[in-house]
Amino acid sequence: MGETLRTLRERKNLTQKDVAQMIGVTPNTLRDWEKDSSKLKDYYTKKFMKIYDVEYDDIFLGKEHRISVPKLAKHLAS
Repeated sequence: MGETLRTLRERKNLTQKDVAQMIGVTPNTLRDWEKDSSKLKDYYTKKFMKIYDVEYDDIFLGKEHRISVPKLAKHLAS
């Protein structure tokens, strides 16, 4: 999850300090989450979802978990 948080932040061209201020934590707390050194609470997960415009599973599973309908149909047909 931490790597996903870092990737999402970087895609938005935001610094750890920027995001920390947006969600109301210290940059050290954000750094711990991005390193998987500390557990993320649902309260903050919702804030990340809004900032990064993603869904819950995108944070915890990464976007790779999504399978588009055409890809799934093609996979099932083979």
